Amino acid sequence: MGRVHPARIWYALSHARHVLATCPLFADLISTCSFRPVEQWTVENVCFWLRSVGLSEFIPSFRLHAIDGEELLNLSDSALQRELKIEALGHRNKILRAIAAVRSSESLQYSNGLLDDSVPNEYVCPISHEVMRDPVIAADGFSYERLAIEAWLQRNPTSPMTNAPLSHRHVTPNRSLKMLIQRFREEQPH
Repeated sequence: MGRVHPARIWYALSHARHVLATCPLFADLISTCSFRPVEQWTVENVCFWLRSVGLSEFIPSFRLHAIDGEELLNLSDSALQRELKIEALGHRNKILRAIAAVRSSESLQYSNGLLDDSVPNEYVCPISHEVMRDPVIAADGFSYERLAIEAWLQRNPTSPMTNAPLSHRHVTPNRSLKMLIQRFREEQPH
């Protein structure tokens, strides 16, 4: 049996968390993938996040140095280079941009109250784990945030959800979902 892709696990958990919570086998997985502030992420949460944003090659170094959510938010270019031994400037910049993105999206989502149970799971991208702003449909029929799936498709010819080969790499705007998400955002207390 093949390895199950983390995005598929995330999608299953976010759509069936209440059912899986009753099964002891999934209790740890649910706590690993649940919405929580970055500061509260464990080392495994950080590794899961690295995998989901396409930076899995750095997981061993982050794990070795016990980089949890709090440490993640405090990483600097020099720490990445000196302590984590990430020499390539491009790699360090990629990591710092991903950290900045998670920091700003979390700040936006918490300020809008969007990380509580009121957020429909269908509005959350299974790759970035953030509420989508520009949802698109990929060849696998799933909706993703445009930037996340385009980055995925540059590196992988497979579905992030099923790991099955995709018939093509084109994406189609999901205007209906975008409109629903915009309405949802407007209805949230500011």
